[in-house]
This record gives sequence, C-alpha cells and structure tokens, in this order.
Amino acid sequence: MKDMAPPVCDADRHGKKELNKKIRGIRALERQAENSSSQEAQVVADYGLAMRTVRRDEGTYPLEPAGVQLYQQLQLMAASVERVMAAHPSALLKRRARMLAVLSMFQQACET
Repeated sequence: MKDMAPPVCDADRHGKKELNKKIRGIRALERQAENSSSQEAQVVADYGLAMRTVRRDEGTYPLEPAGVQLYQQLQLMAASVERVMAAHPSALLKRRARMLAVLSMFQQACET
C-alpha cells in the first residue's frame, strides 16, 4: 500500500488541478447573476457557492482522495442542475450546466 499510494496521490492531485481549470468562471457567472434579484439568480449563486466549497476540500489521502471527491460532488451538482433546468429552464443555469459538462470528458479519460 505504501508503494502504491504516492503515484495514486500524485495522479489524483493532477486530476483535481485539471478539473479545477475546466470549471473556472464560477465567480464571473455569479457576478452576472448578482445584477438580478430573481429566484433564478439566487439559485445560480447557491450553486456557485457549492462549487467553490467543494473545490476547497482537500480530502484524505490515500483512501479519500480530493480529486475523486471533487469529481463525485460535481457529478451530483450536474445532475441537480439538470433536474432544476428540466423544471425551470434558465439561461444562467444552462451556462452552469455547460460548465459542469466537462465532467463527461474526465469520465471518458478515466475509463481509458
């Protein structure tokens, strides 16, 4: 286990870094929503806060790696955004969903 942990942890850290690069722009979308006092803007702001919170989680290596946790949390958020959009279509939420669509790219990379 000791021999295997460092390379796995390094790969996880790299994956987390790459995933964070792909979901940048969270704050810009929140600023755009701040100009509105609608319920849609509040939902976008709440998702932004949730995304920023999960990005900060450092995890516990080697059993609960941060990159894997980030990926899983973002998958749950992406599913939640899709459910909300199905009930209440929104341009701001559509942008959030596109930001989270990058997860499918990471899933394909992990499977190969």
